[in-house]
Amino acid sequence: PTAKVKYSTTQPTNKNVVATLFDASEEITITNNNGSENYSFEENGTFIFEFVDKAGNKGTAKAIVNNIDKIAPTAKVKYSTTKPTTKDVVVTLADYSEDIKIINNGGKNTYKFTKNGVFTFEFIDKAGNKGSVMAIVNNIKKVSPSAKIVYSTKELTNKNVTATLSGLGKDIKIINNGGKNTYTFTENGEFTFEFTDSKGQIGSLVA
Repeated sequence: PTAKVKYSTTQPTNKNVVATLFDASEEITITNNNGSENYSFEENGTFIFEFVDKAGNKGTAKAIVNNIDKIAPTAKVKYSTTKPTTKDVVVTLADYSEDIKIINNGGKNTYKFTKNGVFTFEFIDKAGNKGSVMAIVNNIKKVSPSAKIVYSTKELTNKNVTATLSGLGKDIKIINNGGKNTYTFTENGEFTFEFTDSKGQIGSLVA
């Protein structure tokens, strides 16, 4: 005797797949699987149905399942820069473990951070397994370095007045005035100190 096997689904799935023996060439009795015409696969594999006809002839039918996927997909995040920066940081989802579909972020595989924070990409594979990966950005610093100006005197005077830029952090460098933190006024007026920190952020202060 002969028989065929059909499956509850042949598409990628994260559920069990049931194989069913059907379309026997004659009346048969299944001699394994507790006599059941259905066999449930919890994972990919093979099962052989065994059966006999009324005359005692034996037959078999092989069920093969390889479309079960119960493992969550994975991916990695890559950053446009991990160095201290004053610019936006773009994070890209990459290195997928399998074909995936991003189900948030408008389906895009990039996310732009305009400030430090956290974003989680969410995605799904063809079998319906969900995965996620978190992007963390903490290297954005868009606040200009600060300082203050101290004057040699604020009283009316007929002497020169020296303005001193103070309160500078160790990583701040004056980029004008010859790098000096003092400027001497021989008459009333204005002078702008310009300075930068190790992250490339530029600040200024008017004396």
